[in-house]
Amino acid sequence: MKLALKSTIRLLREILSNPANISPTELAFFINEGGLLNPKRPSKDEIENSYREVVQFSYQNYNSYKPVIAISHDIIESYANLNQVDQKFILEYYMLSVKNIEYNELFFFKNNNKNSYVLALNIYDIFLLNIKSDILKEMLKIKTNTFEHAYIEIGILLVQGHIKASTEKAKGKTYYYKNKSFPSGNKLSNFLKENIIENNISVRQYINDTFNDDNKTGTGKSLYQIKRFNSIISHCKINKIDILSEFYTLLSDINN
Repeated sequence: MKLALKSTIRLLREILSNPANISPTELAFFINEGGLLNPKRPSKDEIENSYREVVQFSYQNYNSYKPVIAISHDIIESYANLNQVDQKFILEYYMLSVKNIEYNELFFFKNNNKNSYVLALNIYDIFLLNIKSDILKEMLKIKTNTFEHAYIEIGILLVQGHIKASTEKAKGKTYYYKNKSFPSGNKLSNFLKENIIENNISVRQYINDTFNDDNKTGTGKSLYQIKRFNSIISHCKINKIDILSEFYTLLSDINN
């Protein structure tokens, strides 16, 4: 999913670098709805008509507008479905990708006088600023609300099946993060803390108490404690994070 989202961000950059890709209607949407509105607060129709007027020759017989509203929504929704580590990566990638978007200013010059050319440039610059900042604000909003409780980051790994422990008679418990195995909960905790978990929390206690809680009674800092487990499942549902079916069954058992 992270690689697909990178491709979508690159596509957005390519689209924005050519004004011919942007319909007057979608351009007007971002100018009117974005954070930097014209002080006179023109309507979408007024913005659209003004833009059509100053670029009417450039737009003549051009029917290949790109769906920038749909693409921006796709970026935001895909970002919301990433884990926190991938969100951090994509956020940085997005900011670098859209920081300086160059476009062909001569697109607005064809058959236009100087005043119309300057007006078109100003309109497009505001559009660029707004669409970039609108997407960024939504991504930051998602990032800010990612975890209501610090332990949820570990809980997400649990209910996705990314972390687990299995009992082997000869060796005792073996702990796993995906396909990587660890001889103890402490080793797994150290790995998660150094490579996966961003929150400044005591990973070890949550891991040990959860995987020693064989009966799912929620003792100590076990993630199976009823309030913790409900918070984890609720967070995953809200953020459209896939959960293994066994944890839905466990949710019902814990709450009964």
